Amino acid sequence: MTALAAILAVTGVVAAAVVALLFVRTRLVYVPVDGSSMTPTFHPGDVVVAYRGGRPAVVGDVVVVREPDQTQGWHNLPPLLRGGPTPSGWYIKRVSEPVGDVPADQLYLLSDNPGGIDSRHHGPCPRDQVLGRVVRVASRASGSWEGGRRRP
Repeated sequence: MTALAAILAVTGVVAAAVVALLFVRTRLVYVPVDGSSMTPTFHPGDVVVAYRGGRPAVVGDVVVVREPDQTQGWHNLPPLLRGGPTPSGWYIKRVSEPVGDVPADQLYLLSDNPGGIDSRHHGPCPRDQVLGRVVRVASRASGSWEGGRRRP
């Protein structure tokens, strides 16, 4: 192998590593679980990984969304923009079958814990408030993970 070929090979490997790092930094977000609304699936102190992009959320997915306004819910909040300001808090909820007439650009979100605060209190969540879909748990406070969907 010539010196030029070796330099080109190393340059290609470094470029691929940089692209992979940029992908991870812009697509994967670590979100701590704060509260018990998603127990028994997630517990306070767990950290979940949300994937930004890809397919839209569907019924059964767990999503991370912007914390709603306590009086107006998710309505009248500006859309989440990549690289824009980060909201002060996040909700982790499961996409559920809509109750009533829910527009296609909104999601009906429920807590796994029946006592949790969700779309029953704040109404449907516009899709532009979704940070990403939970794809795994980065760390557990306790117990074992069942995955992003409930096991039958």
